[in-house]
Amino acid sequence: MTKTYEESSQTGDFLEALRLAVERARTEHSPTDGMIDWRVAAIRGQRGGIAGLNLITVVIEVKQV
Repeated sequence: MTKTYEESSQTGDFLEALRLAVERARTEHSPTDGMIDWRVAAIRGQRGGIAGLNLITVVIEVKQV
C-alpha cells in the first residue's frame, strides 16, 4: 500500500518542492526508525502567463509498512 504527498515551489525550485514533500511524508507517516521508502510519482508545473507563474509541483509515493 502507498500514500501520496504533494508539495509545490512558487519559485520553480524542484529540490525545494521535493524536500517539502519528503519532510511532510516523514512528519505525517512518522516511522519509528525515521526512515521512509519513497519515489517520485509525478512532476508538473506552470510557467509564464499574465501572472508570471513559475510553479513546480512534486508528488511522491511512500510505501506504507
